[in-house]
Amino acid sequence: MKKILSLLLLSIFTIASYAGTISIKDWYGTGFALKEGYVVTNYHVVDGATHVYIKGVGGDFSQEYAATVIEVDKENDLAIVKIDDSKFTGFGNIPYPIQTAAAEIGEDIFVLGYPMTDVMGEEIKLTTGVINSCSGYKGDNRSYQISAPIQPGNSGGPLFNKKGEVIGVVNAKLLGAENAGYAIKSQFLSNYLDATSDSDFNFFVKLWRGIAYK
Repeated sequence: MKKILSLLLLSIFTIASYAGTISIKDWYGTGFALKEGYVVTNYHVVDGATHVYIKGVGGDFSQEYAATVIEVDKENDLAIVKIDDSKFTGFGNIPYPIQTAAAEIGEDIFVLGYPMTDVMGEEIKLTTGVINSCSGYKGDNRSYQISAPIQPGNSGGPLFNKKGEVIGVVNAKLLGAENAGYAIKSQFLSNYLDATSDSDFNFFVKLWRGIAYK
Protein backbone atom coordinates (compact mmCIF):
# COMPACT_ATOMS: atom_id res chain seq x y z
CA MET A 1 0.00 0.00 0.00
CA LYS A 2 1.65 3.21 -1.20
CA LYS A 3 0.00 5.26 1.57
CA ILE A 4 2.19 3.50 4.12
CA LEU A 5 5.29 5.13 2.64
CA SER A 6 3.95 8.60 3.48
CA LEU A 7 3.10 7.76 7.10
CA LEU A 8 5.78 9.00 9.47
CA LEU A 9 6.90 8.14 12.99
CA LEU A 10 7.63 11.23 15.09
CA SER A 11 10.21 10.75 17.83
CA ILE A 12 9.92 13.54 20.39
CA PHE A 13 12.44 14.53 23.06
CA THR A 14 12.54 17.11 25.81
CA ILE A 15 15.87 17.87 27.44
CA ALA A 16 15.89 20.01 30.56
CA SER A 17 18.47 20.85 33.20
CA TYR A 18 17.57 21.22 36.87
CA ALA A 19 20.30 22.21 39.34
CA GLY A 20 22.93 20.73 37.06
CA THR A 21 21.02 17.47 36.49
CA ILE A 22 19.95 16.72 32.92
CA SER A 23 16.49 15.18 32.49
CA ILE A 24 15.45 13.53 29.22
CA LYS A 25 11.88 12.54 28.36
CA ASP A 26 10.91 10.94 25.09
CA TRP A 27 7.65 9.88 23.44
CA TYR A 28 6.27 9.04 20.00
CA GLY A 29 3.42 9.97 17.70
CA THR A 30 2.32 9.63 14.09
CA GLY A 31 2.32 12.21 11.31
CA PHE A 32 1.58 12.24 7.61
CA ALA A 33 3.38 13.95 4.76
CA LEU A 34 1.97 16.91 2.88
CA LYS A 35 4.86 17.79 0.56
CA GLU A 36 8.09 19.78 0.51
CA GLY A 37 9.05 18.40 3.93
CA TYR A 38 5.85 19.50 5.70
CA VAL A 39 4.12 17.05 8.05
CA VAL A 40 0.74 17.14 9.83
CA THR A 41 0.40 15.87 13.40
CA ASN A 42 -1.38 16.77 16.63
CA TYR A 43 -0.50 19.69 18.84
CA HIS A 44 -0.40 17.43 21.88
CA VAL A 45 2.19 15.22 20.15
CA VAL A 46 4.73 18.05 19.90
CA ASP A 47 3.65 20.11 22.92
CA GLY A 48 6.68 20.74 25.13
CA ALA A 49 9.15 19.19 22.69
CA THR A 50 12.67 20.55 22.52
CA HIS A 51 13.69 18.14 19.76
CA VAL A 52 11.62 16.49 17.02
CA TYR A 53 12.90 13.71 14.77
CA ILE A 54 11.06 11.95 11.96
CA LYS A 55 11.55 8.39 10.76
CA GLY A 56 9.86 6.26 8.14
CA VAL A 57 10.34 8.52 5.10
CA GLY A 58 9.84 6.25 2.10
CA GLY A 59 9.38 3.36 4.51
CA ASP A 60 13.00 3.66 5.74
CA PHE A 61 13.34 3.54 9.54
CA SER A 62 17.12 3.44 9.57
CA GLN A 63 17.33 7.15 8.78
CA GLU A 64 16.20 9.85 11.21
CA TYR A 65 15.60 13.49 10.22
CA ALA A 66 15.61 16.57 12.42
CA ALA A 67 12.41 18.60 12.20
CA THR A 68 11.03 21.92 13.43
CA VAL A 69 7.54 22.77 14.67
CA ILE A 70 6.45 25.74 12.56
CA GLU A 71 2.76 26.17 13.45
CA VAL A 72 0.40 24.93 16.16
CA ASP A 73 -3.34 25.16 16.68
CA LYS A 74 -4.00 24.35 20.34
CA GLU A 75 -7.78 24.70 20.04
CA ASN A 76 -8.08 22.08 17.29
CA ASP A 77 -5.09 19.99 18.40
CA LEU A 78 -3.19 20.37 15.13
CA ALA A 79 0.43 21.12 14.32
CA ILE A 80 2.63 21.50 11.26
CA VAL A 81 6.19 20.20 11.43
CA LYS A 82 8.84 20.68 8.76
CA ILE A 83 11.82 18.43 8.17
CA ASP A 84 14.86 20.68 8.45
CA ASP A 85 17.70 18.33 7.67
CA SER A 86 20.28 18.42 4.87
CA LYS A 87 19.95 14.65 4.43
CA PHE A 88 16.28 14.96 3.43
CA THR A 89 15.66 14.75 -0.32
CA GLY A 90 11.85 14.79 -0.46
CA PHE A 91 8.79 12.61 0.08
CA GLY A 92 8.19 11.75 -3.55
CA ASN A 93 4.60 11.28 -4.71
CA ILE A 94 1.96 11.80 -2.01
CA PRO A 95 -0.63 9.04 -2.64
CA TYR A 96 -3.67 10.58 -0.96
CA PRO A 97 -5.85 13.68 -1.36
CA ILE A 98 -7.50 15.48 1.55
CA GLN A 99 -11.27 15.23 1.30
CA THR A 100 -13.01 18.15 3.02
CA ALA A 101 -16.60 17.04 2.33
CA ALA A 102 -18.33 15.66 5.42
CA ALA A 103 -18.34 11.89 5.98
CA GLU A 104 -21.54 10.06 6.91
CA ILE A 105 -22.47 7.88 9.86
CA GLY A 106 -21.73 4.24 9.04
CA GLU A 107 -19.10 5.10 6.44
CA ASP A 108 -16.21 2.61 6.30
CA ILE A 109 -12.88 4.02 7.47
CA PHE A 110 -9.36 2.88 8.29
CA VAL A 111 -6.54 4.26 10.39
CA LEU A 112 -2.79 3.94 9.85
CA GLY A 113 -0.29 4.77 12.56
CA TYR A 114 2.45 3.77 14.96
CA PRO A 115 0.78 2.83 18.27
CA MET A 116 2.77 1.80 21.34
CA THR A 117 6.05 1.38 19.50
CA ASP A 118 7.85 0.36 22.69
CA VAL A 119 5.93 -2.94 22.74
CA MET A 120 4.41 -3.23 19.24
CA GLY A 121 7.51 -2.21 17.29
CA GLU A 122 7.92 0.34 14.51
CA GLU A 123 6.00 -1.52 11.82
CA ILE A 124 2.96 0.48 10.77
CA LYS A 125 -0.40 -0.75 12.09
CA LEU A 126 -3.79 -0.66 10.33
CA THR A 127 -7.17 -0.77 12.04
CA THR A 128 -10.61 -0.57 10.45
CA GLY A 129 -14.05 0.55 11.50
CA VAL A 130 -16.85 2.98 10.71
CA ILE A 131 -17.88 6.53 11.49
CA ASN A 132 -19.91 6.10 14.68
CA SER A 133 -20.95 9.71 14.93
CA CYS A 134 -20.41 12.98 13.08
CA SER A 135 -19.66 14.68 16.37
CA GLY A 136 -16.98 13.95 18.93
CA TYR A 137 -16.60 14.10 22.69
CA LYS A 138 -19.62 15.78 24.32
CA GLY A 139 -21.01 16.62 20.88
CA ASP A 140 -17.95 18.49 19.58
CA ASN A 141 -18.75 19.08 15.89
CA ARG A 142 -15.08 19.45 14.97
CA SER A 143 -14.53 15.71 15.34
CA TYR A 144 -15.79 12.32 14.23
CA GLN A 145 -16.27 9.41 16.62
CA ILE A 146 -14.83 6.25 15.09
CA SER A 147 -14.92 2.55 15.94
CA ALA A 148 -11.43 1.72 14.59
CA PRO A 149 -9.26 0.79 17.60
CA ILE A 150 -6.56 3.36 18.40
CA GLN A 151 -3.82 3.42 21.02
CA PRO A 152 -1.19 5.87 22.33
CA GLY A 153 1.07 6.64 19.37
CA ASN A 154 -1.78 6.77 16.83
CA SER A 155 -2.18 10.47 17.59
CA GLY A 156 -1.48 12.63 14.55
CA GLY A 157 -2.17 9.86 12.07
CA PRO A 158 -4.63 10.14 9.18
CA LEU A 159 -8.17 8.84 9.10
CA PHE A 160 -8.99 7.48 5.63
CA ASN A 161 -12.29 6.75 3.91
CA LYS A 162 -12.66 3.65 1.71
CA LYS A 163 -11.42 5.66 -1.31
CA GLY A 164 -8.11 6.29 0.45
CA GLU A 165 -8.82 9.98 1.00
CA VAL A 166 -7.81 11.68 4.24
CA ILE A 167 -10.99 12.73 6.07
CA GLY A 168 -9.54 13.43 9.51
CA VAL A 169 -6.60 13.45 11.92
CA VAL A 170 -6.74 10.92 14.76
CA ASN A 171 -6.27 12.61 18.13
CA ALA A 172 -7.97 10.85 21.07
CA LYS A 173 -9.79 7.86 22.49
CA LEU A 174 -12.42 7.64 25.21
CA LEU A 175 -10.97 5.77 28.18
CA GLY A 176 -13.24 3.13 29.63
CA ALA A 177 -15.24 2.77 26.40
CA GLU A 178 -14.95 0.01 23.80
CA ASN A 179 -13.43 1.29 20.51
CA ALA A 180 -14.56 4.90 20.84
CA GLY A 181 -11.93 7.10 19.23
CA TYR A 182 -11.93 10.59 17.81
CA ALA A 183 -10.49 12.32 14.76
CA ILE A 184 -10.46 16.00 13.86
CA LYS A 185 -12.40 16.56 10.64
CA SER A 186 -10.31 17.40 7.59
CA GLN A 187 -12.38 20.55 7.05
CA PHE A 188 -10.72 22.01 10.15
CA LEU A 189 -7.31 20.85 8.95
CA SER A 190 -7.98 22.60 5.63
CA ASN A 191 -8.97 25.81 7.41
CA TYR A 192 -5.86 25.61 9.58
CA LEU A 193 -3.55 25.14 6.61
CA ASP A 194 -5.06 28.20 4.93
CA ALA A 195 -4.72 30.34 8.06
CA THR A 196 -1.12 29.54 8.94
CA SER A 197 1.11 32.58 9.41
CA ASP A 198 4.29 30.99 8.05
CA SER A 199 4.88 32.73 4.69
CA ASP A 200 6.78 29.86 3.06
CA PHE A 201 4.12 27.38 4.07
CA ASN A 202 1.34 29.72 2.92
CA PHE A 203 2.94 29.89 -0.52
CA PHE A 204 3.23 26.11 -0.61
CA VAL A 205 -0.45 25.66 0.34
CA LYS A 206 -1.59 27.99 -2.45
CA LEU A 207 0.37 25.95 -4.99
CA TRP A 208 -0.76 22.62 -3.56
CA ARG A 209 -4.42 23.28 -2.79
CA GLY A 210 -5.67 22.84 -6.36
CA ILE A 211 -4.04 19.44 -6.61
CA ALA A 212 -4.37 17.91 -3.17
CA TYR A 213 -7.79 19.00 -1.98
CA LYS A 214 -11.22 17.88 -3.08
